[in-house]
Amino acid sequence: VYQIVGPVMIKKEKSKLKEDISEKKKLNDMRLESYDKQIKKLTEELQELQKLLGLKMWHRRQSFEHLKYL
Repeated sequence: VYQIVGPVMIKKEKSKLKEDISEKKKLNDMRLESYDKQIKKLTEELQELQKLLGLKMWHRRQSFEHLKYL
């Protein structure tokens, strides 16, 4: 079995190549899991910020409500 490394093909044992591919898959799965956790955390933080901004805007509107009647 041959493995392509850049522009070169290297002869390797099939079992060794399967092992290398399996390790790469595990690493990619771990990275994907980490990215998923980061996305979830950032989404939660963004939602909290949106709530906070919404409350601040609501309070600001309420503080200017009395000016309508002047």
